[in-house]
Amino acid sequence: MLAGELATTRGQVFFRGQDITGIGVTAVCQMGMSKSYQINQLFESLTVRQNTMIPVLARSRGKYRVDMLRGLHHAAGLDEQVNAAIELVGLTHQADTLVSELPYGEKRRLEIGLALATGANVLLFDEPLAGLGPEERMHVVALLKSIRKGRSMVIVEHDMDAMFELAERITVLYEGRKLAEGTPDEIRMNPAVQAAYLGGMDEHEPA
Repeated sequence: MLAGELATTRGQVFFRGQDITGIGVTAVCQMGMSKSYQINQLFESLTVRQNTMIPVLARSRGKYRVDMLRGLHHAAGLDEQVNAAIELVGLTHQADTLVSELPYGEKRRLEIGLALATGANVLLFDEPLAGLGPEERMHVVALLKSIRKGRSMVIVEHDMDAMFELAERITVLYEGRKLAEGTPDEIRMNPAVQAAYLGGMDEHEPA
């Protein structure tokens, strides 16, 4: 609903003081809010560079047009913007590789890169660490840390350790209801959260 993908059943969504309820994904993105999906939404038959061109062009040209990838020499600063987004997610060495040939972890980083390439400074991430091995998880956590300066990020994630490391404020849901909200330290020491998600903690057990 925040990203404009689903209609609200009640209530309103405000973004920077403006009512954006029901205005749609494209309009929300143009205003500076973008979403990265849990299941990668990538064009597998295109290269990393070509995938990244699409959100950059969408930012500069508005709604999708059938000629989006034609006449790209007319798009001022396109190469610089695309290269900057690719570099930000550490995929410069894979810029001309087909997405279908990338390992899963690099696809996850590219998915985040597409959200960044829209120029959004409010980013919604749906389980960005899902399915990652330990090494790629470390890379993606480092990436999220590196891009948060000057941006607001809302992350839905089950990896509590990563959230304790990344988040300034955490809201914990349990069976669809808010269980607790607070700083990472407050959430870590919350008895209800410990019982529900952290497996309980013996107060006499050394840290």
